[in-house]
Amino acid sequence: MVHARIVEIQQGSPTTKIIKFTTAVSLDFHPGQWVDLYIEIDGNIEIGGYSITSTPLEKNFIELAIKESSYNKVSHFLNYSAKIGQEVELIGGQGDCYYHEDLSHHIVLIAGGIGITPLMSILRFICKTSSDVAVRLLYSASSSEEHIFQTELDDLELEFDQLKCNYWITKEIDTQKNYNFGRIDRDAIGTFITEDPQDFFICGPSEMIDQSVEILLSLDVKRTSLHFEKWW
Repeated sequence: MVHARIVEIQQGSPTTKIIKFTTAVSLDFHPGQWVDLYIEIDGNIEIGGYSITSTPLEKNFIELAIKESSYNKVSHFLNYSAKIGQEVELIGGQGDCYYHEDLSHHIVLIAGGIGITPLMSILRFICKTSSDVAVRLLYSASSSEEHIFQTELDDLELEFDQLKCNYWITKEIDTQKNYNFGRIDRDAIGTFITEDPQDFFICGPSEMIDQSVEILLSLDVKRTSLHFEKWW
């Protein structure tokens, strides 16, 4: 286990907190992996699993984005009761769905809601380390306010020519910004298919992952180029 302490808490969206930790030692993880977080709540040690949004480039530091939940005790506590200085224990990184430099130079990230979290780590890492790798983000959320990291993504897109971001809203139309309305469907995904080798990372609700995988396979994308894990 790695000892960690909360040093900053931000409101990432109306339903999500972005929490930053310092760690006693640097975690060993790949972009896209997750951690188990152990925390004492009401005298009991509780465990929650969360994707890492920061990159391995930041030493003795980790960032998580945690969506509120009425049924997950740890997520509820971190959203409503956690304070600066709160101490936790971490185990990670974990998971087989992560970015590494042996993949193609054309990466497509498909995110649904809080599924942006592991993809944010991948996107940040590529922009900071691999100028020859093109990244395309397709990001769907229920409303514009639920697009976590929107300001940072806008800034990164301006700074790094290799990054292009596209947004969808499923429940609320926002005419002030350039959003697509509805879900990320076959027509949308098809526009991002190229003749060059590509790798696709997909994270979001289980149904959304299943639909995206089905669409990509129907578009003749190789299954070995699809990377995803299911959390719920």
